[in-house]
Formats: sequence, C-alpha cells, structure tokens
Amino acid sequence: MLRKRYPETGRELVIVFVVYLAIFVVLSLAFVLLSWPPQLGWSDWPPYWHFIQGAR
Repeated sequence: MLRKRYPETGRELVIVFVVYLAIFVVLSLAFVLLSWPPQLGWSDWPPYWHFIQGAR
C-alpha cells in the first residue's frame, strides 16, 4: 500500500483519510492546548467585526 500512487479500494481510501485526519489533529492540538493566538478566542480571530458597519 505504501508504494502505490493513490488508494485503489474504498478501504484504502478510508485508511488514508484517517491517517491524514490524525496528522491534522496532532498538529492542531498544540495550538488548542496553548490557546494560540494569545488573548484572542477562536471566535474572534480573524477580527471580521472591524469590517461590519454598526457591529459592537
């Protein structure tokens, strides 16, 4: 399976999807645990409120 250029069966496709999802979760975990960017919540970043007239 490692020498193929692309998955050939549905099962291989699911395995590839799970592996990529696991890599994404592991890389994102550090940002979530460290609350990066500092002093901003995820709902406030990027700050779109500056572009909305009459907001806040």
